[in-house]
Parts: sequence; structure tokens; C-alpha cells
Amino acid sequence: MPVNCVVGGCVLTSNDDVILAVLHYNEHSGRAAAKDRDGNERFSLVFPRAKSGGYTLKRLLTDATFAYVDVLISEPLYLCSSSKKNSSDSIPELSSPPPPVCSTFVRPDKDVAISD
Repeated sequence: MPVNCVVGGCVLTSNDDVILAVLHYNEHSGRAAAKDRDGNERFSLVFPRAKSGGYTLKRLLTDATFAYVDVLISEPLYLCSSSKKNSSDSIPELSSPPPPVCSTFVRPDKDVAISD
């Protein structure tokens, strides 16, 4: 079920969550290993249950950054608060939308449909 969220007068749908997740992944997929003061890579010990007391070394990464979020939030706010109150003036595709798909369907009379 789609959930809508209003940000500065613009409506964001649940599909936007997927786009944000992709942007977040792309931003952080190549993070470098965290280093200590001496310049050595940092690791943590993890004890998974499947190893029955054994351990695994897990490389620690640098802290995540969220600079892209500021750009993503400021752009819609700028577009929504611009002097053009009608967005169809600034986006030509919105000025003349295509007719609904159902307008091409042949619609039978209700009585004829019931009798069939």
C-alpha cells in the first residue's frame, strides 16, 4: 500500500523510498576501512552462533555520510517554493497529460452487460 508524505507541499510516494535506498547504497558501497591513530585498519571480533564459540574478524568502515540528503531535500523545497505556483508551466509534460487509458475501451450498456 503506497504511503504518501508531504514535504514542503510536494508529495513523495513509497517508490521514493526505494530511490533513496539506492542512493544511500551507492553513496556508501565503496566506504574505506576505518583506521586507528597509527594508520592500521580497525577490526572487531564477532562470535557467530554458527561457529560454536569460534570468531570472525569484521572490518570496520568509516562513518556513513548523508550529504546527499541535504541536496535531495533542498531541491524539492526550492521547486515547490519557486515563484511559479503552477508546476505545469515549468514542466511541459504536465501541461497536456495524455487521456486516460480507459477512454479507449468500449463500454457496453449496463443492461446489456447484465443480460449476457
